[in-house]
Amino acid sequence: MSRLAAQAKAEYYPTPLEVVGLISTYLVLPRRKEKDGFVRLLDPCCGEGLALAHLAARLREHSDTAIQTWGSELHPGRAAEAATRLDQALEAPFEAVSWTPTHGVASVLFLNPPYDWSVDAGARRVEDLFLERATPALVVPGGVLVYIIPVSAFYRGAYEALLINYERVRITRFPDPLFDQFKQLVIFGQRRRGEPNWWACHQEVTDLFGHREYLSEQAICDFTPLAPATDPEVYPVPLVKSHRARLWRSGWLEDEVQTALKAHPSGNPFTLPENGPLEVLLEPKRGHIAQLLSSGVMETLVLPGEAIRGRSVPRMVTVDVEDDGDNKRKITQVTQWETHIMRLTQAEGLEHYTGAEALPFLKAHADRLAALLRARLQPYGTQATKAEEALLDTLSQQRARPDGGYGLYPDQRMSAVAMVRSIRRHGYGNLICEMGYGKSTTAGAVVALLNDYPAFLMCPPIMLEKWVRELEATIPGVQAVIVKHVRELQAVIAGYRPGDKLVVIAPQTLVKAGPGWETSVPRRYTLQLRSREESATRKAVFHAAYVAYETLRKQYLEADAAERARLAPELKALRAAALNQAEAYPVCPACGQPLVGRKLDQQLYCKGQVRPALVEEEEAAQPHTCGGALYHYQAKVSRRWPLDLYIKQRAPRFFKMLIVDEVHEYKSGESDRGESFGRLAQVIPHVLALTGTYYGGVSSSIFYLLYRSDPQFRRQWQKSEVQRWIETYGRIQATFTETVSTSAYNARKKVTKNVTEIPGIAPTVLPHILHTTAFRSTADLGAALPPLQDEVVYLGMSDPQRADYRQVENFTWELVRKYRNRYLSSWLQWTLARPNSCWRPEQVEGLRLPEEVLAVPAVPERGELLPKEAWMLHKVQAELAEGRKVLVYLRQTATRDIRQRLLEVFEQGGVTASLLPDSLKAEKREAWVREKQPSVLITHPKRVETGLDLVMYQTAIFYEPEYSLYTLWQAARRLWRLGQDQAVRLYYPVYTDTMEARALELIAKKMTSAQMLYGDDVAGALVDDSVCQGSLAMELLEVLERGEVLAAVQGGLFGDPDATQTWSPVGSPTRTSPSLDPIAAYVTAQGLTVEALVKMNRRARQAVFAPAQGSLWD
Repeated sequence: MSRLAAQAKAEYYPTPLEVVGLISTYLVLPRRKEKDGFVRLLDPCCGEGLALAHLAARLREHSDTAIQTWGSELHPGRAAEAATRLDQALEAPFEAVSWTPTHGVASVLFLNPPYDWSVDAGARRVEDLFLERATPALVVPGGVLVYIIPVSAFYRGAYEALLINYERVRITRFPDPLFDQFKQLVIFGQRRRGEPNWWACHQEVTDLFGHREYLSEQAICDFTPLAPATDPEVYPVPLVKSHRARLWRSGWLEDEVQTALKAHPSGNPFTLPENGPLEVLLEPKRGHIAQLLSSGVMETLVLPGEAIRGRSVPRMVTVDVEDDGDNKRKITQVTQWETHIMRLTQAEGLEHYTGAEALPFLKAHADRLAALLRARLQPYGTQATKAEEALLDTLSQQRARPDGGYGLYPDQRMSAVAMVRSIRRHGYGNLICEMGYGKSTTAGAVVALLNDYPAFLMCPPIMLEKWVRELEATIPGVQAVIVKHVRELQAVIAGYRPGDKLVVIAPQTLVKAGPGWETSVPRRYTLQLRSREESATRKAVFHAAYVAYETLRKQYLEADAAERARLAPELKALRAAALNQAEAYPVCPACGQPLVGRKLDQQLYCKGQVRPALVEEEEAAQPHTCGGALYHYQAKVSRRWPLDLYIKQRAPRFFKMLIVDEVHEYKSGESDRGESFGRLAQVIPHVLALTGTYYGGVSSSIFYLLYRSDPQFRRQWQKSEVQRWIETYGRIQATFTETVSTSAYNARKKVTKNVTEIPGIAPTVLPHILHTTAFRSTADLGAALPPLQDEVVYLGMSDPQRADYRQVENFTWELVRKYRNRYLSSWLQWTLARPNSCWRPEQVEGLRLPEEVLAVPAVPERGELLPKEAWMLHKVQAELAEGRKVLVYLRQTATRDIRQRLLEVFEQGGVTASLLPDSLKAEKREAWVREKQPSVLITHPKRVETGLDLVMYQTAIFYEPEYSLYTLWQAARRLWRLGQDQAVRLYYPVYTDTMEARALELIAKKMTSAQMLYGDDVAGALVDDSVCQGSLAMELLEVLERGEVLAAVQGGLFGDPDATQTWSPVGSPTRTSPSLDPIAAYVTAQGLTVEALVKMNRRARQAVFAPAQGSLWD
């Protein structure tokens, strides 16, 4: 009944004014009026505005500081009353309320939320949801929280959430007799900066709650009743200095525009408020300008006779409903960003374009919108001083450019100056550029311009020697030193003299090495082997070695120190000889039970069953789980003291700049590598990040990079707020599982929710990036690379090969359908690999049941070549005849290795080919290739995707195409880059009507859509498909289930070599991208018309399942 009563009141519980008066005594404002600051009070559930207005009036009695009052209210009548009392009151649910800027708009958060359980968010209290959403509005640090909740909403989890975000948390209850009537608490707190002391928070929660989830009634009554505050109890209220802050209803764009029209009775509809200029480092690319328009970051654009505004709104869209008919239903929803474009004209009034409907509008107005947006932007990193120009003229003068000149390219000079401006203003710069742009040369110029010596550089091990060469060729007199141990770093620091141009280069693997968790599992040995004869032989050898070991050990124990030193090596050798005859197995350190067959890396505690000693005669205690710890924390590791901790503790002020190469490899939230980067960024004042693929597919990858490198970002966000970042800028997939259990008297429904992050990011994230980031491509250098010719070659299979492939495909597909996608990965790998490995017999296994094992024989006769092998041999022979060296890329290099087969094929055709050795360390691969320079090199594309210059090769054959677009393009760019003096040819041979052809066609189809979204700048937003395991398999599965026919790739994968433009989503160093509005080409590629696309969108908004084309940004 209480819940029904609450719903009847629309969850409205006004705060007694007597309590508000007492609360005001805890808030202390500056007594004198500040010139540029004021206090802003925010009440997300303001009701009629009485409480907030009364609080503001009481505060004004003791201070001259200006006070603003903001509120939102769902009920129309109460919202109208609040509008007469507050400076701004919105009629909207708080879930639909947004504010700009997104952080720090309020000095005091007065929160008396609805009291109920949430229906949409699973088993969560509404009070928790309101607090979680409203907390970012507070000023950091020092923003004051006044939180009024019922006793029933104060439990262990709620208190933990408070302590994570707030300090000086004080819990009081309503004064008597109000407490007896309402049972409410008043909680005060101040917004904390940075991470909390987790141990202290845990201890504080334990002290209050013990092991209980809720407090007892007596513990609640023991809270101090709210009374006038004394001096130690008061909370100083911080000032807000953002006069341009705004409270608005996200997604209610039509109402907002109409309200703005009513606010201007003069009849001029084009006086909508505009935001000030947006700070950017360099002029954004065309694709970024499109995102700025649609996201609403630039607010209203005013043109002669019209006003235009865009906004991107997140929607949760149901994509799948699975009902197994057994009282269980699964509903899957995903975030979809929907684009809205609003246009006001005097002649036509208000026009609203949603999703695909905005495409014709963008096509018609692209140029003038881009010009207007550019006028609103403020690039601050473009102009170099005369001193900087003079210094740049001295850099890289000993290295000739491909165009015949010397020194830096003009665009490299501009990028270096831009990084200097960003680092001086924000302490951080981010250079995102294509392969071949020369980011190492540009980084060297940045260090020279800032004179930030000594500098510390982290890079992949394969890049160490290359960085030394690049720095020495760029900066005259530089000392580039590689360190691989703490002792080497100590020697470098000790030998440094002021004025030395020192750059210390360390591999990223060494920076993260250090103390951590180590196994506690001991080893025991056994002589019980599979073969009885082998066991007997080993026992004899073991016995002889053991007897000799024990005899010598007795001598060792009785000898003096000198004799022990002589006997120690022989004793160690005898022990090793004995143990070599035995087999080791791990055991639990607590109970001693073997752990054979268990995955120790996935098991923290022993799960063995232990039976204790007899409790009484003839009565044994019940067995219990051992629970022995299998790992322990090793706090001191002298051999592997990580460099980042050494620098932080022993030399925190020594280095002036931190350079991080391939920074996208540090995007993981909890990796040792990422944590090391974060520690170094906090003790080294200047940070320069370098990468070619900044965006890792999911929004959280950008969050951790920004948090670790950007000091301004750390002031706005806490590391624990990654989930809020994902909800604000990313995409999530929520799976609701409903289970209904029935009995003779009742039925019970249980709903569980599982939330995961999926690839995608909102365009509204750009303001966090553009002010410190330079997006550059090789085309910006103006350098002429040789022509690139790429071709997808379709080949037919032989009849026996086709029959073999169909048999494997049908067998694995039936396993997928039978076991509900359990064998999806097996199906994909077998169908991709079998056409190229059918020359050997193999066995396809399901659950190893007799009917689920398929034995497939070898297809070709001995000595017969497969069609692709014959084509490759002929192509390689033709390329070698022209004096061109060839790279052969393939995927099957591990358990399904086919490299030896290809070597035999080449040997049969008189071609000498070499394999890139598996045992070769990454940092030695480039030297090996330069020394050997085989005419034909066979390798996996992932082994050369980073750090190798393979310009000595002119042709690449992707014998088995890599289906990560990122890896595919990286492998191709090993050849096609600055320094290449011949035309580059790329070939992608695939068998017609096979899974490898479908996969390649699917990637080609995605390119057109990606180009429409990102324009010239997609290289910086390219998603590495390998981070999304199973994504290719799922997309291919959906294509097959829909019966969709993918169009064959016409010409090359990366565009027509004779064209002046490219549709490649990774851009082109020699060809420009189309303009912002590739609408006609995109729609044609999809087999639609613009009119049909618009009609589809209109129908979709009325349907249950929203289509993918409903958003420009999903």
